Amino acid sequence: VEVSQGTVREALLLLQEEGLVHRQPHRGTTVSDCRAEDAEELIRLRHDIECRGVKRAIAREGGALVDRMAAHLKEMQAAADAGDEYLLSVHD
Repeated sequence: VEVSQGTVREALLLLQEEGLVHRQPHRGTTVSDCRAEDAEELIRLRHDIECRGVKRAIAREGGALVDRMAAHLKEMQAAADAGDEYLLSVHD
């Protein structure tokens, strides 16, 4: 992916403002530690957002979307069974 240094720098500054990364001069940027409770809350929020989005999309697009999503789900399961995290994320 081709992204300018300025764009990356701006994204890292935003992540730093949110407390998601730590930037140290001449040492680089590291991801902040995440408590288990925070991770669980983020997972719940993502689940809620994705479920609502799917319901709205199905209401708009109907059965064709359901078929496409079912195909992705099969691909995700195959990737998970094979331990292929990259392919799993592609179909997520």
